[in-house]
Amino acid sequence: MSVTAYTSSVAAPGAGNHVDKTIDLGANPLPIASVQLYGAGVDSQDGAATWTYAWKILEAPPGGAVTFQDSGTDTSTLQNPVLVNLSIWGNVRVGLIVTNTHVNPARASDDDPDNPGSKLTVLQLPSVSFLQVRLQDAKYGLEKPASGERNWFALYRKLVATVAAMGSAALAAVNQLGLIELEDDALDPAHPKAITQERIKYQGTADGTQTALGFAPGVITTQTGASFCMIWEIEEEVFLETFQVVMQNGGPDVGGGEASYKFEVHSGTKADVENNTMAVLVNGLGTSARLEGQPPVAQGPLVLDSQAQIGVNAGWVLPIRHYVALVCTQAPVSAGRGVSATLNCKRKV
Repeated sequence: MSVTAYTSSVAAPGAGNHVDKTIDLGANPLPIASVQLYGAGVDSQDGAATWTYAWKILEAPPGGAVTFQDSGTDTSTLQNPVLVNLSIWGNVRVGLIVTNTHVNPARASDDDPDNPGSKLTVLQLPSVSFLQVRLQDAKYGLEKPASGERNWFALYRKLVATVAAMGSAALAAVNQLGLIELEDDALDPAHPKAITQERIKYQGTADGTQTALGFAPGVITTQTGASFCMIWEIEEEVFLETFQVVMQNGGPDVGGGEASYKFEVHSGTKADVENNTMAVLVNGLGTSARLEGQPPVAQGPLVLDSQAQIGVNAGWVLPIRHYVALVCTQAPVSAGRGVSATLNCKRKV
């Protein structure tokens, strides 16, 4: 044929410069805002050709909204148009027809040279008149070929090799990646998830205080020495995300003129517990695990929450084989009663 349309993802397309656009979704995650395309025409019988261009999106992933930027549709008449709104994984296939209007009658790249007045089918046009925007998935570099895409055998072989490698993988073991078997059906069978962290709650209650003079039932007052409201043993290292302290009777309100309640979470080894050397938890930012407050109504309930007072990003590491305790470090004279605490932790599994 005398007229040929050339496409490329790089400038100056031609017989030796036909390059599909390949995008690694690991380095460039969806959505892809825009892809520049380039077109050109050659008429072997006319060195002074004048060109018009007719681009068309032939195939795109279902559910997407890929269009040409200039028209907002699946067609463009620019020589070098831009594709926009690539939001779904899957290759996009475009085609180009060029027409030389310098001659009369005009000659187009889809003219059938053997049947004047007839047009070639898509299958009869050369590969250089089509361009693929190839979206390679982040994990394996696989592609979903577009309908009508040519030379897809390499893509299929890569898919088969990837699947075969998955099937031959060994079962997971200690310090060894591998396959796992699901004990139960996944909530979403198409996207099963393995839990890598679990959440653990440590909870306790108290309605009395161990003081220097002995146990004081029915009141929560300042603790000194080795006393604490409650204590837990940490069997494996966990991360304390937030903690709450709730009192049935929080003592006097702000207008009562008395001190507020202060609670701290202390940590230490078995020896620290026995030698009264446990210390308040402090994270890497220098934030102490400490709460303070008074009830809105005198002798009413009091709720203290670290997320509200300290922030959701604060957190503390609780080492393995350590103990953590809730300690009342300040209490009003008109002491309240009935305290409960919850430590909200997470642990890697």
